[in-house]
Amino acid sequence: MWIADMDFKTAPEIIKAMKQKIALGAFGYEFPKEDYFNAVADWYETEHKYRPEHNWMIFTTGVVPAISSVVRRVSHIGDNVLVQEPVYNIFYNSILNNGRHVLSSDLKFDGQEYIVDWHDLEEKLANPLTTLMIFCNPHNPVGRVWTAEEVQRIADLCFKHHVVLLSDEIHGDLVRKGPDYIPAYSVSSKARNNVISLVSPSKTFNVAALHAATAIIPGENLRAIVNRGLNSDEIAEPNLLAIPATIAAYENGHKWLKALKKQLDKNFEYAVDFIRDNIPELRVISGDATYLMWMILKKLR
Repeated sequence: MWIADMDFKTAPEIIKAMKQKIALGAFGYEFPKEDYFNAVADWYETEHKYRPEHNWMIFTTGVVPAISSVVRRVSHIGDNVLVQEPVYNIFYNSILNNGRHVLSSDLKFDGQEYIVDWHDLEEKLANPLTTLMIFCNPHNPVGRVWTAEEVQRIADLCFKHHVVLLSDEIHGDLVRKGPDYIPAYSVSSKARNNVISLVSPSKTFNVAALHAATAIIPGENLRAIVNRGLNSDEIAEPNLLAIPATIAAYENGHKWLKALKKQLDKNFEYAVDFIRDNIPELRVISGDATYLMWMILKKLR
Protein backbone atom coordinates (compact mmCIF):
# COMPACT_ATOMS: atom_id res chain seq x y z
CA MET A 1 0.00 0.00 0.00
CA TRP A 2 1.38 3.42 -1.02
CA ILE A 3 0.83 6.17 1.55
CA ALA A 4 3.43 8.80 0.66
CA ASP A 5 1.03 10.95 -1.33
CA MET A 6 -2.64 11.43 -2.15
CA ASP A 7 -4.74 10.33 -5.12
CA PHE A 8 -6.29 13.78 -5.64
CA LYS A 9 -5.46 16.03 -8.57
CA THR A 10 -3.51 19.07 -7.48
CA ALA A 11 -5.03 22.55 -7.40
CA PRO A 12 -6.00 23.88 -10.87
CA GLU A 13 -4.03 27.07 -10.20
CA ILE A 14 -0.86 24.99 -9.93
CA ILE A 15 -1.57 23.15 -13.18
CA LYS A 16 -2.24 26.47 -14.93
CA ALA A 17 1.06 27.95 -13.70
CA MET A 18 3.00 24.91 -14.91
CA LYS A 19 1.35 25.01 -18.34
CA GLN A 20 2.23 28.69 -18.67
CA LYS A 21 5.85 27.98 -17.79
CA ILE A 22 6.10 25.15 -20.32
CA ALA A 23 4.46 27.29 -23.01
CA LEU A 24 7.39 29.71 -22.84
CA GLY A 25 9.51 27.03 -24.49
CA ALA A 26 12.77 28.02 -22.78
CA PHE A 27 13.98 25.35 -20.39
CA GLY A 28 17.19 26.78 -18.97
CA TYR A 29 18.46 26.94 -15.42
CA GLU A 30 16.16 28.22 -12.71
CA PHE A 31 16.75 29.85 -9.35
CA PRO A 32 14.42 31.18 -6.65
CA LYS A 33 13.84 34.93 -6.69
CA GLU A 34 12.11 37.35 -4.36
CA ASP A 35 8.64 36.30 -5.52
CA TYR A 36 9.29 32.74 -4.34
CA PHE A 37 10.34 33.77 -0.83
CA ASN A 38 7.49 36.30 -0.66
CA ALA A 39 5.03 33.53 -1.47
CA VAL A 40 6.45 31.24 1.23
CA ALA A 41 6.44 34.02 3.84
CA ASP A 42 2.92 35.16 2.95
CA TRP A 43 1.59 31.60 3.15
CA TYR A 44 3.05 30.92 6.58
CA GLU A 45 1.84 34.25 7.89
CA THR A 46 -1.69 33.70 6.58
CA GLU A 47 -2.06 29.99 7.33
CA HIS A 48 0.06 29.68 10.47
CA LYS A 49 0.41 33.22 11.91
CA TYR A 50 4.23 33.21 11.94
CA ARG A 51 5.99 35.04 9.12
CA PRO A 52 9.58 33.97 8.47
CA GLU A 53 12.11 36.61 7.47
CA HIS A 54 13.31 36.43 3.88
CA ASN A 55 16.94 35.98 4.84
CA TRP A 56 16.05 32.95 6.97
CA MET A 57 14.93 30.93 3.93
CA ILE A 58 16.88 28.66 1.59
CA PHE A 59 15.40 26.73 -1.33
CA THR A 60 16.10 23.01 -1.44
CA THR A 61 14.89 20.17 -3.63
CA GLY A 62 13.13 18.26 -0.88
CA VAL A 63 12.69 17.73 2.84
CA VAL A 64 14.36 14.30 2.89
CA PRO A 65 17.44 15.36 0.87
CA ALA A 66 17.74 18.36 3.20
CA ILE A 67 17.52 16.13 6.28
CA SER A 68 20.36 13.96 4.97
CA SER A 69 22.42 17.05 4.17
CA VAL A 70 21.88 18.50 7.64
CA VAL A 71 22.86 15.18 9.22
CA ARG A 72 26.17 15.36 7.36
CA ARG A 73 26.79 19.01 8.19
CA VAL A 74 25.89 19.36 11.88
CA SER A 75 26.91 15.93 13.19
CA HIS A 76 29.91 13.66 12.83
CA ILE A 77 30.28 9.99 11.94
CA GLY A 78 29.52 8.00 15.09
CA ASP A 79 27.33 10.70 16.66
CA ASN A 80 23.82 10.05 17.92
CA VAL A 81 20.87 11.54 16.07
CA LEU A 82 17.79 11.54 18.28
CA VAL A 83 14.30 10.67 17.02
CA GLN A 84 10.98 9.93 18.72
CA GLU A 85 9.64 6.50 17.81
CA PRO A 86 7.27 5.54 16.33
CA VAL A 87 8.34 7.85 13.54
CA TYR A 88 8.78 8.21 9.78
CA ASN A 89 11.05 5.38 8.67
CA ILE A 90 13.05 7.44 6.17
CA PHE A 91 14.66 9.32 9.07
CA TYR A 92 16.59 6.12 9.77
CA ASN A 93 17.95 6.05 6.22
CA SER A 94 19.22 9.62 6.54
CA ILE A 95 20.93 8.75 9.82
CA LEU A 96 22.32 5.27 9.21
CA ASN A 97 23.39 5.82 5.60
CA ASN A 98 25.61 8.65 6.81
CA GLY A 99 27.34 6.65 9.53
CA ARG A 100 25.46 8.09 12.50
CA HIS A 101 23.59 6.19 15.22
CA VAL A 102 19.84 6.30 15.82
CA LEU A 103 18.95 7.15 19.41
CA SER A 104 15.23 7.10 20.17
CA SER A 105 13.41 8.78 23.00
CA ASP A 106 10.22 6.81 22.46
CA LEU A 107 6.88 8.55 22.66
CA LYS A 108 4.62 7.17 25.40
CA PHE A 109 1.02 6.18 24.77
CA ASP A 110 -1.12 7.38 27.68
CA GLY A 111 -4.23 5.51 26.59
CA GLN A 112 -5.53 8.36 24.44
CA GLU A 113 -2.59 9.91 22.62
CA TYR A 114 1.18 9.85 22.32
CA ILE A 115 3.15 12.12 24.63
CA VAL A 116 6.78 13.06 25.17
CA ASP A 117 8.75 11.25 27.87
CA TRP A 118 10.43 14.41 29.11
CA HIS A 119 12.81 12.75 31.56
CA ASP A 120 14.03 10.28 28.95
CA LEU A 121 14.29 13.00 26.29
CA GLU A 122 16.51 15.24 28.39
CA GLU A 123 18.65 12.32 29.51
CA LYS A 124 19.34 11.38 25.88
CA LEU A 125 19.86 14.97 24.74
CA ALA A 126 22.45 15.31 27.50
CA ASN A 127 24.45 12.40 26.07
CA PRO A 128 27.69 13.97 24.76
CA LEU A 129 27.39 11.98 21.53
CA THR A 130 23.94 13.41 20.73
CA THR A 131 24.39 16.36 18.37
CA LEU A 132 21.15 16.48 16.36
CA MET A 133 17.46 15.85 17.04
CA ILE A 134 15.04 15.21 14.17
CA PHE A 135 11.63 16.39 15.33
CA CYS A 136 8.40 15.77 13.41
CA ASN A 137 5.57 18.30 13.73
CA PRO A 138 2.85 17.36 12.99
CA HIS A 139 4.06 13.90 13.86
CA ASN A 140 4.26 11.28 11.14
CA PRO A 141 2.64 8.78 11.55
CA VAL A 142 0.63 9.27 14.76
CA GLY A 143 -0.81 12.65 13.76
CA ARG A 144 0.05 14.52 16.95
CA VAL A 145 0.21 18.30 16.68
CA TRP A 146 2.62 19.44 19.36
CA THR A 147 1.54 22.43 21.44
CA ALA A 148 3.40 25.73 21.53
CA GLU A 149 4.60 24.87 25.03
CA GLU A 150 5.91 21.48 23.90
CA VAL A 151 7.72 22.91 20.87
CA GLN A 152 9.31 25.63 23.01
CA ARG A 153 10.34 23.14 25.69
CA ILE A 154 11.97 20.82 23.16
CA ALA A 155 13.79 23.75 21.56
CA ASP A 156 15.00 24.94 24.97
CA LEU A 157 16.24 21.47 25.92
CA CYS A 158 18.11 21.13 22.64
CA PHE A 159 19.73 24.53 23.13
CA LYS A 160 20.64 23.68 26.73
CA HIS A 161 22.45 20.53 25.64
CA HIS A 162 24.02 21.93 22.44
CA VAL A 163 21.88 19.78 20.14
CA VAL A 164 20.62 21.20 16.83
CA LEU A 165 16.84 20.86 16.44
CA LEU A 166 15.78 19.87 12.91
CA SER A 167 11.99 20.05 12.54
CA ASP A 168 10.27 18.22 9.68
CA GLU A 169 7.08 20.24 9.16
CA ILE A 170 6.00 18.83 5.81
CA HIS A 171 2.51 17.98 7.14
CA GLY A 172 2.05 21.38 8.80
CA ASP A 173 -0.69 22.49 6.42
CA LEU A 174 -2.73 19.34 7.07
CA VAL A 175 -3.93 20.05 10.60
CA ARG A 176 -7.53 18.92 10.42
CA LYS A 177 -8.75 19.77 13.93
CA GLY A 178 -7.67 21.50 17.11
CA PRO A 179 -5.01 24.20 17.44
CA ASP A 180 -2.69 24.80 14.50
CA TYR A 181 0.87 23.54 14.43
CA ILE A 182 3.68 25.77 15.68
CA PRO A 183 6.69 26.18 13.37
CA ALA A 184 9.98 25.60 15.15
CA TYR A 185 11.38 28.82 13.68
CA SER A 186 8.83 30.75 15.77
CA VAL A 187 10.23 29.75 19.18
CA SER A 188 11.50 32.52 21.42
CA SER A 189 14.79 33.17 23.21
CA LYS A 190 18.24 32.00 22.15
CA ALA A 191 16.81 28.61 21.24
CA ARG A 192 15.58 30.10 17.95
CA ASN A 193 19.15 30.32 16.68
CA ASN A 194 19.47 26.55 17.09
CA VAL A 195 16.50 25.37 15.00
CA ILE A 196 15.84 24.42 11.39
CA SER A 197 12.30 24.16 9.99
CA LEU A 198 11.82 22.22 6.76
CA VAL A 199 8.59 23.00 4.89
CA SER A 200 7.18 22.11 1.50
CA PRO A 201 3.99 22.24 -0.57
CA SER A 202 4.49 18.60 -1.57
CA LYS A 203 2.14 16.85 0.88
CA THR A 204 -0.35 19.71 0.99
CA PHE A 205 -0.92 19.96 -2.75
CA ASN A 206 0.17 16.49 -3.90
CA VAL A 207 3.19 17.82 -5.81
CA ALA A 208 6.02 15.74 -4.32
CA ALA A 209 7.47 15.00 -7.77
CA LEU A 210 8.16 18.71 -8.29
CA HIS A 211 10.95 18.55 -5.67
CA ALA A 212 10.48 21.87 -3.91
CA ALA A 213 11.04 22.68 -0.24
CA THR A 214 12.32 25.49 1.94
CA ALA A 215 14.68 25.42 4.90
CA ILE A 216 13.81 28.19 7.38
CA ILE A 217 16.73 28.92 9.71
CA PRO A 218 16.71 32.04 11.93
CA GLY A 219 20.26 31.57 13.26
CA GLU A 220 22.87 33.17 11.00
CA ASN A 221 25.71 30.79 11.82
CA LEU A 222 23.59 27.66 11.55
CA ARG A 223 22.04 28.96 8.32
CA ALA A 224 25.49 29.43 6.78
CA ILE A 225 26.46 25.86 7.68
CA VAL A 226 23.27 24.40 6.23
CA ASN A 227 23.44 26.59 3.13
CA ARG A 228 26.94 25.37 2.39
CA GLY A 229 25.80 21.78 2.82
CA LEU A 230 22.77 22.12 0.55
CA ASN A 231 24.92 23.66 -2.17
CA SER A 232 27.75 21.14 -1.77
CA ASP A 233 25.22 18.33 -2.03
CA GLU A 234 23.72 19.92 -5.17
CA ILE A 235 20.20 20.12 -3.74
CA ALA A 236 19.75 23.89 -3.84
CA GLU A 237 18.77 24.41 -7.49
CA PRO A 238 15.13 24.10 -8.61
CA ASN A 239 13.88 22.34 -11.70
CA LEU A 240 11.80 24.07 -14.36
CA LEU A 241 8.42 23.81 -12.61
CA ALA A 242 9.29 23.88 -8.91
CA ILE A 243 9.25 27.66 -8.52
CA PRO A 244 6.09 28.59 -10.50
CA ALA A 245 4.18 25.67 -8.97
CA THR A 246 5.15 26.63 -5.42
CA ILE A 247 4.29 30.29 -5.98
CA ALA A 248 0.91 29.34 -7.44
CA ALA A 249 0.22 26.98 -4.53
CA TYR A 250 1.10 29.49 -1.86
CA GLU A 251 -0.57 32.48 -3.52
CA ASN A 252 -3.77 30.81 -4.71
CA GLY A 253 -4.15 27.52 -2.87
CA HIS A 254 -5.97 28.60 0.30
CA LYS A 255 -9.50 27.66 -0.85
CA TRP A 256 -8.30 24.37 -2.34
CA LEU A 257 -6.62 23.43 0.95
CA LYS A 258 -9.77 24.23 2.90
CA ALA A 259 -11.79 21.95 0.61
CA LEU A 260 -9.15 19.23 0.90
CA LYS A 261 -9.35 19.25 4.69
CA LYS A 262 -13.12 18.83 4.54
CA GLN A 263 -12.71 15.83 2.27
CA LEU A 264 -10.04 14.34 4.53
CA ASP A 265 -12.40 14.69 7.49
CA LYS A 266 -15.07 12.78 5.56
CA ASN A 267 -12.56 10.08 4.65
CA PHE A 268 -11.48 9.70 8.27
CA GLU A 269 -15.08 9.52 9.47
CA TYR A 270 -15.85 6.84 6.90
CA ALA A 271 -12.78 4.79 7.83
CA VAL A 272 -13.43 5.06 11.58
CA ASP A 273 -17.05 3.98 11.16
CA PHE A 274 -16.11 1.07 8.90
CA ILE A 275 -13.40 -0.18 11.26
CA ARG A 276 -15.69 0.12 14.28
CA ASP A 277 -18.45 -1.87 12.58
CA ASN A 278 -16.35 -4.46 10.77
CA ILE A 279 -12.97 -4.80 12.50
CA PRO A 280 -13.65 -3.91 16.15
CA GLU A 281 -10.36 -5.49 17.21
CA LEU A 282 -8.53 -2.53 15.66
CA ARG A 283 -8.15 0.63 17.68
CA VAL A 284 -7.88 3.88 15.77
CA ILE A 285 -5.80 6.63 17.37
CA SER A 286 -7.48 9.87 16.42
CA GLY A 287 -4.68 12.16 15.27
CA ASP A 288 -5.23 15.83 14.56
CA ALA A 289 -3.19 16.13 11.37
CA THR A 290 -1.90 14.43 8.21
CA TYR A 291 -3.88 12.10 5.97
CA LEU A 292 -2.43 9.06 7.77
CA MET A 293 -4.39 6.92 10.22
CA TRP A 294 -2.53 5.22 13.08
CA MET A 295 -4.01 2.02 14.46
CA ILE A 296 -3.20 -0.36 17.32
CA LEU A 297 -3.33 -4.00 16.25
CA LYS A 298 -2.59 -5.83 19.52
CA LYS A 299 -6.02 -7.48 19.74
CA LEU A 300 -5.50 -9.11 16.34
CA ARG A 301 -2.65 -11.26 17.64
